[in-house]
Amino acid sequence: MKPAEQKAIRLLQKYNMYQLPVNVYELAHIMNIPVHLRVLEEDVSGVLVVNNGKATIGINANQHPNRQRFTTAHELGHFILHRPISGVFVDRTFRRDYTSSNGTTLEEIQANAFAAALLMPEELLRNEIGSLDLYDAEAVTNISEWLGVSEQALVIRLTRLGFISDY
Repeated sequence: MKPAEQKAIRLLQKYNMYQLPVNVYELAHIMNIPVHLRVLEEDVSGVLVVNNGKATIGINANQHPNRQRFTTAHELGHFILHRPISGVFVDRTFRRDYTSSNGTTLEEIQANAFAAALLMPEELLRNEIGSLDLYDAEAVTNISEWLGVSEQALVIRLTRLGFISDY
């Protein structure tokens, strides 16, 4: 497991939130990080601002709720992993596919890995999916809806974890 993913799991365990589905907004609240839904530029998913050790997250109110949840988890990842690097992170929305989900910088790759592990922890995901046919589109839709993530995010996570080989 990558260090970013390990930190996500430790964060869930620390706040007794290691269960599915993860309430990312409650987690941010417990961490004293306000999350504000705001109309942002069309290509901005979210922002994280850290000032004197206090963080605030802004999420684009015009994006899909699943995107908002992932972006919130992504910004929490920046807070946990990168706050010594910079006090401001602006995350832009790009066309999403398997390759673009990697991000364009090491910080973005790490924040994406953190967010995926936070919302879809491997062990809990493995326990929940059990014997489901992960090549069944309806099963993937049902799981993604329950987790509050996009089907695309779920498929990428399942592929990276080796639960499916290609979709």
